[in-house]
Amino acid sequence: EFGLFLTLPAAFAIAVIAQPMVAALFERGQFTAFDTAQTAKALVVYALGLPAFVLQKILQPLYFAREDTRTPFRFALWSMVVNAAVAFGLMQPLGFIAAALGTTVAAWVMVAQLWWGTRAMGQAARADAEQQPAARGELGDGGVFGELDGIVKRGEQHRGAKPNTLGARSHGARENDWGGVVAVLGGVMFAKSDE
Repeated sequence: EFGLFLTLPAAFAIAVIAQPMVAALFERGQFTAFDTAQTAKALVVYALGLPAFVLQKILQPLYFAREDTRTPFRFALWSMVVNAAVAFGLMQPLGFIAAALGTTVAAWVMVAQLWWGTRAMGQAARADAEQQPAARGELGDGGVFGELDGIVKRGEQHRGAKPNTLGARSHGARENDWGGVVAVLGGVMFAKSDE
């Protein structure tokens, strides 16, 4: 559920701003406005599969924890067949979009297979009891807003934590530093690409 809570808005945002994002990142030199429009179409199709890619990463460890690598492998083979069938089958009418559509459809097929397979795993593969109210749509203290409030409170407590005996800062503070470093490096690289 938390994976979808983050991924669905991200997929929606990518789909909505696909064209301006591609234009900002790539449209220069021989990459024309037409290329931007075509790339943005493919990006929208891939964005529809983003939740499926994340759900795969959430569901696969349920099998791996049970030392079952064959079942996900078998599911992956079926998904690969679906990917190839959709991509090659729709290449004539859709062109290059067929490849993106094949990947997206195959990702959802993989999620469906993984989810169906977890039904036999019993209670261990189900959502935690504290997360089920949010899954039912209750947005009160036990739902999504309650979870967000808890995350914010834990973050505030974490930031107020004292340094350890070696004087090192907390893990969260180091993550914030790296986030800033990555943002600055990304800005520098983007500025250099215009030159």
